[in-house]
Amino acid sequence: MLAGAEFWCRLVTDIIEVHVAEEAIYVGTAEPELGNLLSLVAERVDSSPYVIDRRNFPYYMPADETFWSELRRGLSSGMQEMLILQQWAAGPAGERWYRVVSTGDLETVRRNVIPRAVYAVFRSPGLVRRREALNQPASTVVAEEALLANVRIFHDLSESPLMVDNVANEAELEHIWGSLDDRGALFLWTDDAVVSYAAQPDADGQVRAAVSFQ
Repeated sequence: MLAGAEFWCRLVTDIIEVHVAEEAIYVGTAEPELGNLLSLVAERVDSSPYVIDRRNFPYYMPADETFWSELRRGLSSGMQEMLILQQWAAGPAGERWYRVVSTGDLETVRRNVIPRAVYAVFRSPGLVRRREALNQPASTVVAEEALLANVRIFHDLSESPLMVDNVANEAELEHIWGSLDDRGALFLWTDDAVVSYAAQPDADGQVRAAVSFQ
């Protein structure tokens, strides 16, 4: 079930913490003893590679009414479009992308709540639309020094959420780019394109984000 999933998740209670990943399941507890909790053979390790060090974890503002109101004001002031990334687990399978051009689009993002997800907002994201670069190979629209891990290819900008492809190498990039029709676009994530981060708060208003962009 987990093979090729490319993401991990976490279950936390007062006495136990479980990280489910592609290669293993990590179970951490102080007491009772691990053998009393599991009916399977377990190998002891010092720690899980997915544990979060809260002392060095970046703080995110809550995605509350203030956050969404600020984005609405941006749209009302003439902003043509923005991209919003909603991420709840590490890896491409733990992210969802939205293109926002109206307050209605923004409400769609807001309604699709994922507990403890983190948001990254890209204003004026500089999408390279396929219809504007029909005769150009991907190598001419993506800088040579760009990280392919930061490239996202959207198949249809009218979809919500967007259908997204990640690329592992230049050959794959060229193939996917060449297969797009005029509804598609390419996006390159650069740090200076990010306007703001926020995280979905818990019911008590506190931020306990499950992932970090940094």
